[in-house]
Amino acid sequence: VVTFLHTVLLCDKLNFTTALVVCPLNTALNWINEFKKWQEGLEDDKKLKVSELATMKSPQDRSILLQKWQDSGGVMVIGYEMYRNLVQGRNVKSKKLKTVFNKTLVDPGPDFVVCDEGHILKNEASAVSKAMNLIRSKRRIILTGTPLQNNLIEYHCMVNFVKENLLGSITDFRNRFINPIQNGQCADSTTTNVQVMKKRAHILYEMLAGCVQRKDCTTLAEFLPPKHEYVLAVRMTSIQCKLYQYYLDHLTGTGSTREGGRGKAGTKLFQDFQILSRIWTHPWCLQLDYISKENKGYFEEDRMNEFIPSDSDETSLSLSSDDYPKKKKFKGKKRTSSGGHEDAEVI
Repeated sequence: VVTFLHTVLLCDKLNFTTALVVCPLNTALNWINEFKKWQEGLEDDKKLKVSELATMKSPQDRSILLQKWQDSGGVMVIGYEMYRNLVQGRNVKSKKLKTVFNKTLVDPGPDFVVCDEGHILKNEASAVSKAMNLIRSKRRIILTGTPLQNNLIEYHCMVNFVKENLLGSITDFRNRFINPIQNGQCADSTTTNVQVMKKRAHILYEMLAGCVQRKDCTTLAEFLPPKHEYVLAVRMTSIQCKLYQYYLDHLTGTGSTREGGRGKAGTKLFQDFQILSRIWTHPWCLQLDYISKENKGYFEEDRMNEFIPSDSDETSLSLSSDDYPKKKKFKGKKRTSSGGHEDAEVI
């Protein structure tokens, strides 16, 4: 895309001057760096002017930069959300500014539009898709590395943005391609359904051959180093083994007794797995989780003599109200969770 834009915008025989790159906010500066990288060493008159709006905070500064970009040409990099907000006039009260945004971004807008991570436009009902479809320019490019998971409705939405009405309306596309292709993919599909599916899929492929370029990993295979995966098994330390065995003997249904008066029954598989995973990761994970629960007031003074397993907020495992009384601050002596030994040292 960098090479293409450099060619068409700087060619004297072509009357193109501006290009708009719309991308997620976290990739905006990456685009700037890519243009700098590939234009390094060129003379100033052979370099594209590249600007971005991500660091511009006020609507006035954005309008000035957009107007300068439209007048002098070059490439403008903007995020999807900012583009939507500027086009829809959000947080902009001045009619003059709204006119500038509409003129530079929509009508007449840029000569070329590049949509990075184009699968964001897979839903035509979203606000971003509606804003992007307002662009008057029909010279549009979509880049995406995310598979569409055989969802032909999303595929139709993306193709329709690049080349409008190529596949017809969504109703026609559903009757002509979606339904026949889906009917031939079922386990109980007849031979006729499968034949129709293959024929329609081939027709769709041929229709899109002029505007869709699909490349898989084999394109870069000879340039990339081979991938190696290594699996390392690390033995648990002695304190981890003691904690692990203590938990199995006293806090799960596998032991002869169960502390807390709950007995053997009611073993919680997923809860046990989470607690044991903390032990085999590092014993300090138990202490960190315990401190987090203590600060939130999960423990009572009269229950501090137990080895209390708990869940982190991330795992969101279901615990009964009897396990952790909430909203009661503990005022007694602090105790570690290292198998009931306060002075146990964890390395």
